[in-house]
Amino acid sequence: MATRLTTICLWALGALLACSLQARAAPFIGIEPETLFVAHEQSFGVNIVIHGATDLFAFQFDLSFDPRLLSAISVAEGGLLSSGGSTIFFPGTIDNVGGRISFTLGTLTDSLPGVDGTGALAGIVFRSRNTGGIAALSLSDIILLDSSLADMAFVAPLPAQIAVVPAPGTLALLAPMLLGMAWVLRRRHPRLSPQE
Repeated sequence: MATRLTTICLWALGALLACSLQARAAPFIGIEPETLFVAHEQSFGVNIVIHGATDLFAFQFDLSFDPRLLSAISVAEGGLLSSGGSTIFFPGTIDNVGGRISFTLGTLTDSLPGVDGTGALAGIVFRSRNTGGIAALSLSDIILLDSSLADMAFVAPLPAQIAVVPAPGTLALLAPMLLGMAWVLRRRHPRLSPQE
């Protein structure tokens, strides 16, 4: 009887531990869409999105891109943080020569709990240049803070791939390479280890 009671207690403890670990899973931040095909001189947008946020109060990030293929036009606030109350948003500084958007940040202004859930932190509009190739968009210097202003762990993002297609006939030549790139990204997409 004692062995059976011990087994039941161990199962209950294991289930409780599994639930608490799952509840504290680190959020994933990334760029969506992960792959995109655009023509020459075409404007398009990407979102910086967080999945599974818990008590998110503020964020900051930098974004790098290939300035030979893309130029950044604007950065706008996403809807997730503002769903929790009034915010301050700074779009950052765009450097189209160096290929970097630096110090984009947003924060809630009230002493409220942070927001939970999934949504966009920012939306960025780019314009492709008059040349073809594949440009990577990469996030760096990411900081996520909870409502006590403590750093939040997160799952490291993968770069997004933007294919700038120079002419309709060239798409047939690039298609195998682009499909291979998409296949590699899908295989690499399992969530990476948490980052501080």
